[in-house]
Amino acid sequence: MIKSGVCVALGSDFNPNAYCYSMPTIMNLASVNFGMSMPEALVAATLHAAHSLGRGKTHGAISEGRVADLIVLNTKKWEHIIYRLSAHQSIIEKVIKFGKVVYSRK
Repeated sequence: MIKSGVCVALGSDFNPNAYCYSMPTIMNLASVNFGMSMPEALVAATLHAAHSLGRGKTHGAISEGRVADLIVLNTKKWEHIIYRLSAHQSIIEKVIKFGKVVYSRK
């Protein structure tokens, strides 16, 4: 689907068939079970997820003019986040909501 140009989105709406709040776990499943590359899984979980909610022009990417809702992670490689199943909270350094830091580890 991705190779055909379909905008694939990943998300966890916490339904009974997918009891999971963890986006790194969802990204891991997409990579392992559906053959998504790690960059494809990241785009599907961010920009494409925002597009699926009708917010693709304002959310889902880091650029001037977009809403700054993001997390800052402490990891050597961003690709490692999908392998830290259930331990990803320990690498969160900051949470930024609407451009303001709402959580900082330090």
